[in-house]
Amino acid sequence: MAASTGEIILTHDTDFGTILALTNTDKPSVILFRWEIITTTMLFQFLEKHLPILENDLINGCLVVVDDNKIRIRQLPLNK
Repeated sequence: MAASTGEIILTHDTDFGTILALTNTDKPSVILFRWEIITTTMLFQFLEKHLPILENDLINGCLVVVDDNKIRIRQLPLNK
């Protein structure tokens, strides 16, 4: 549904990366948070700071992996 509506999935579940790899799709974009501790405040602060920077990649279809030390961006489909 997110792919057809242009929505972005925010998740803490690593299965979404696996699903993107297995389906070889270019949508939806997913932001995967791999923080050990995660709060709503942390999410809002991250999004407020980084969405403007990530906007074009997210529109075009990507997997963004956010951990404690870095942000990685992989364009979709993952199996290009």
